[in-house]
Amino acid sequence: MRKLPLMLSAIALVGLIPAGCVILEPVTISRPRPSAVELDDITVGHNDSVRLLSRTYTGTLRVRANSATITGAGPGRTIIRGDVVVRGNANTVTGVTVIGSVSVSGNANDLQGSDLSRAEVTIRGQANRY
Repeated sequence: MRKLPLMLSAIALVGLIPAGCVILEPVTISRPRPSAVELDDITVGHNDSVRLLSRTYTGTLRVRANSATITGAGPGRTIIRGDVVVRGNANTVTGVTVIGSVSVSGNANDLQGSDLSRAEVTIRGQANRY
């Protein structure tokens, strides 16, 4: 009679389910997305291409370059609560909404694909579009 309990335990181990355990449905644990992501004073360099996800960012985005591209997920989807500072030529900032200030110094910078209606905008230079 001693062998019977050993056999039942061996069968439970072979099936990888310990005796007395209950099998539950898989569970997905989700964490809430942060309401805002800190830009941490990000600086973009020459010919860099940066993609911003659909969310709200806080802080300062600095473009100190020529021919850099910053692309958001679309106005109203990618929001920058803070400052956007562009220093250089032929940079593009598109697909974002800026709530704060925008300062552009340089030539041929393009911010036309962004919503700047809630930003204080200062533009210096020639052929800048916004």
